[in-house]
Amino acid sequence: MAENRLLEPVLDYAIRTVLQLFEAEKGYLILLNEDGTLNFRVRQDAHGNLLDEPEENISHTILQKVIQKQESLIIADAIYDKAFKTAESVQALRLRSVMCVPMISRGKTIGAVYIENRSETALFTQADLQPLKFFASQAAITIENALLNEALEARVTQRTAELLDTNRRLEAEIQNRIRMESELRKLSSAIEQSPSSIIITNIAGEIEYVNPAFTTLTGYTLEEVYGKNPNFQKSGQTPEEVYKDLWKAITSGETWRGEFVNQKKNGDLYWEFAVIAPIRGRNQKPAHYVAIKEDITLRKQAEEELKRLATLDPLTEIFNRRHFFKLAEIVFEQAKRYRRQLSLLMIDADHFKQINDQYGHATGDQVLQTLAQYLEHLIRKADLLGRYGGEEFVIILPETSLQSAYQAGERFLKFLQQNPIQTQRKAIPLTLSIGIATYNPDTTPSLDKLVDQADQALYMAKQAGRNCIAVYSPPE
Repeated sequence: MAENRLLEPVLDYAIRTVLQLFEAEKGYLILLNEDGTLNFRVRQDAHGNLLDEPEENISHTILQKVIQKQESLIIADAIYDKAFKTAESVQALRLRSVMCVPMISRGKTIGAVYIENRSETALFTQADLQPLKFFASQAAITIENALLNEALEARVTQRTAELLDTNRRLEAEIQNRIRMESELRKLSSAIEQSPSSIIITNIAGEIEYVNPAFTTLTGYTLEEVYGKNPNFQKSGQTPEEVYKDLWKAITSGETWRGEFVNQKKNGDLYWEFAVIAPIRGRNQKPAHYVAIKEDITLRKQAEEELKRLATLDPLTEIFNRRHFFKLAEIVFEQAKRYRRQLSLLMIDADHFKQINDQYGHATGDQVLQTLAQYLEHLIRKADLLGRYGGEEFVIILPETSLQSAYQAGERFLKFLQQNPIQTQRKAIPLTLSIGIATYNPDTTPSLDKLVDQADQALYMAKQAGRNCIAVYSPPE
């Protein structure tokens, strides 16, 4: 696949987004060549450094399997995975966690997204696989759109140059008029039928032409916008610096690419990606400007949904474990630096396995969802709530003493006592075991240590018969 100006930034942005969202150490965006070979088009680490093409046989084996079968693959922890733990790549290179999903467009595999981690503290989970599959499907669409727009830009630029050249030749050769009219009809047809919005302005930026796609998208006809500057569509949500950079580029004879949030005739806002270039006159100075625009609202919405899926637990819609600890680390460091009070609660739903066994996993899921809603309702805005795993939840309470944390735990127990979990099957009484640990500069050097202390207290609460609170006390 040849290099092109629209696709390369899209691919680069895609892999940087994946590395950031999934906190991966290395990432590869692979496109499938027409002959079936793999083209490692983008190769980056988490710091944006260019990587060599992977030499490990295991990486190529995974890619061939994913691309040929159109199936996603996750290796949560290769050291404990029966199929991979004996591989030389796993042992020699300390490969720990891998996710690879195919990029499929119109039923055909066009490539794959491959990310990996070699740290035991950042292992991928099954919950990460669905967001990555969603990303890959959107990336496939975006890549196809980029290729189409690159071709359209090249065609319009080529035809525009041919038209200007024909005009010059008409002064000397009247016979060339027929060819010029033919080229003009082709260009007009291409612009009129283009799925992208096309705007042509004079050198002052006043609109002289818009194609039907512009009218379909915005609701404005040529008669309504003729003579206006395109900035009449401003929504107020695009930074002024964007417009300054735009005019600086095109008045210097350069092509500008960027994004706007614009407003339709009915008041609706929409995102668009624009390529704006000068059309040069006989003296090679800009005589007009042409803008080719693509509606990217759906892509932007998909990106926002991807971010949401990457931070929230899909069942309870509270913070997932990874994002919770990312935020909690910040809170802990602030408490450590300024010697502020900080408490952490580990919470376990008592006898949850019995609920699953007696009522089924669907009812068990409802119980966890409702419990998460209860806890979210009972905590303060400054507190952080996350799903630790299974039926366990974790809450970090900034500026909170041990006594206040204990009182919060009592509120949880009392609320559950008065409010059984309502499910489609029946109202199910639920109790909690709660372990509490409070930050101590002398005994709590890290967030992991604070979590471990709270976990020890949780174990004590379970040993004490459950439906109670236990507090961690450092050994004397």
